[in-house]
Amino acid sequence: MSEEGHSSGRIRRRDGWRPPSERPKPKSDAPAPDARPGNGAATPPLTRPDGEEEIAGRRAAFDSPRKPTSSLRRVAGEVSGLGMASLPAGASEAGPVVMFRVETRDATGSRTGIIPVRLKGASAIGFAEDGDWVEVSGRSRKGVLDAHKARNKTTGASFESSPTVRRLVIAVFTLFFLAVIAFIVFLAIPIIQPQVPGPDAEPPTTPQNLRVESKNGCSVTLRWDPPENAVSVFRYRIYDGSTFKGLVDGKFTSYVVQMFPGDEHSFTVLASDARNNESHLSDAVLVNPC
Repeated sequence: MSEEGHSSGRIRRRDGWRPPSERPKPKSDAPAPDARPGNGAATPPLTRPDGEEEIAGRRAAFDSPRKPTSSLRRVAGEVSGLGMASLPAGASEAGPVVMFRVETRDATGSRTGIIPVRLKGASAIGFAEDGDWVEVSGRSRKGVLDAHKARNKTTGASFESSPTVRRLVIAVFTLFFLAVIAFIVFLAIPIIQPQVPGPDAEPPTTPQNLRVESKNGCSVTLRWDPPENAVSVFRYRIYDGSTFKGLVDGKFTSYVVQMFPGDEHSFTVLASDARNNESHLSDAVLVNPC
């Protein structure tokens, strides 16, 4: 070192030296602090090698939950875009078709969605007009709501779809099944139901051999022989001329009669069954006054 350097109190530096504040910053692939996310600058997208983006998209589509192709829905909103369409002649539900859109709205009146709606059947014609407020329930298929029931809150009109072929087949099968069951029950009734005999229209035969068995003052004991079909006899009726005197159980064939003094009596008897079929009067037996 020279004396000049020592006397000035400074250390000599080699040529080209710079203080840190004046040195150039090294180049780097990392983004500068002001270009990092959150500082207002967009981060450049990450790139994938050719083919990996397509594979990743397919994998994401496979892993995502699948939406059902058909689901029940119920929506309410304003009708717009009302129009007519027709199904092909070979379709199972051929006939007039009314198409419109239901614009759903939130509490503030802002539109929140548009749902295409399809009404099938002659009753759909004139159901609604553009601007009406409707409530529709049905099954959503391929982005279109096939209405089963609908109600027009503006006019009070209602719509209900006609039965489909599937419903008709189920109804026919149900009726056929019920008819078979009824036929089987009809055939089984004579087997399980006991046979009830018809009404007995044949009366018992006439009691025979009516006679006076004993007489004690004005008391007379009558006796007779049972009829041939005595099994059917339920009771006997005793008469004095045309005057009814009393009843006797069918198990017995005698009866005690009290006579009035000074009169002549003519006694007869008849048999009757449980259905009150009566035989003819027996031959009369005469009893002298007591």
